[in-house]
Amino acid sequence: MHTVQLLLKTSKYERHEIDRRFHALAHLHNVCVKHARKCMIRLQHDKRYAELRQLYNELVKKEKMSKEEKLQKKKLAKQLATCRIEQGLSKASLEHYLKVCGKRFSKLLSSQQVQAEADRVWCGVERCLFGNGKELHFKKLMDFDTIGGKSNKNGARFDLEAMHVNWLGLSLKCYLPKSENSLS
Repeated sequence: MHTVQLLLKTSKYERHEIDRRFHALAHLHNVCVKHARKCMIRLQHDKRYAELRQLYNELVKKEKMSKEEKLQKKKLAKQLATCRIEQGLSKASLEHYLKVCGKRFSKLLSSQQVQAEADRVWCGVERCLFGNGKELHFKKLMDFDTIGGKSNKNGARFDLEAMHVNWLGLSLKCYLPKSENSLS
């Protein structure tokens, strides 16, 4: 994968629009983190989930398992996944939640950019549930330096012939630097 950095010639209005889009993304990220934290707290207080997790952990600690124990482990894993889905802790449910919240910002961010942000939050939830993560953290606006999407066909697109970046109605003029030293 290669990355090309081009300098943008932006007006005051265009800089303001870019700032609005980053503010919208930061807001959506933090809304999704808040929702995921609530779901994780509900999951921790669910007695059925705690019992299933305890049984699952006992089976995982065994070095050698019989076929029945392996089947029981699979059943427990499916039941745990069902509990998580019921509490709203899945990638699809976070995407659905942000879809509703993201309608406010439909003129600033594409639906795939909103889904990509839900995916970033889901990665954090996975680390907390299955890895060594402790808790989800909110992000400040300064922590966002890119707005990613799922594909190159949606969101910001570069038009080589016109030397413009088109991003949901915002057209930004680009220019090539004269030398490598003038990039910074």
